[in-house]
Amino acid sequence: SRKSQQLDMLLGAIRPDLRGVGIDVLMGRAVIQSALQRGMKTMDSHLILETNLMMCAEYEKWGGAIYKRFRIYKKSL
Repeated sequence: SRKSQQLDMLLGAIRPDLRGVGIDVLMGRAVIQSALQRGMKTMDSHLILETNLMMCAEYEKWGGAIYKRFRIYKKSL
């Protein structure tokens, strides 16, 4: 929406052989700069597993805080 002030981060994954070379930083920086130019004030990120410690650490570095959780439960019938 053109009037939204919230950026919903739905980035894809980085291939294991390309991790640690800065592609994720460049991609994230471009997205955030674009959001700031459009006047967005907050950022929301979902679809990150609690066990994905690398991504959780990145959001904590940015000052992010967990305020909601989505969980999927499985039961055999």
